[in-house]
Amino acid sequence: MKKTMCNKRISGSSILEVLVALFVLAVGLLGVIALQAESLKLNQQSYSSTQALFLANDMAERMRANKGAPSPNTGADATAWSAQVAERLPGGVGVITPVTGVDDLFTIKITYNQQKLKNEGFDNTSAGTGIDPIDYILTVRL
Repeated sequence: MKKTMCNKRISGSSILEVLVALFVLAVGLLGVIALQAESLKLNQQSYSSTQALFLANDMAERMRANKGAPSPNTGADATAWSAQVAERLPGGVGVITPVTGVDDLFTIKITYNQQKLKNEGFDNTSAGTGIDPIDYILTVRL
């Protein structure tokens, strides 16, 4: 009896099928890696925003505790607070200014740098670097 090729079963997969499967897997993994990178940036943005909020409220409480002090920008509290702002936030600078014409009303402004996400685009302030200065402003009545 003569056997023909039509009766044989071919098992296994071709090299082309394996290459296509590897390509699909690689594209999927690249997407996951990009998503992870954006997630890390979002986490850092959230952390920086929380730190700015915490530091501004901390200075407001220090100012309320030392209400009789001559100026909130001088003294050990202001020096320690400015050091904390610089330490905890990238490029962080804290400034306290009295509101003109209103007694016991102050503005606490914290400026820090924040990396932009890919989907946010770029504007003229960052000059294409992908880093924007962020201002957190808190107005406090003592």
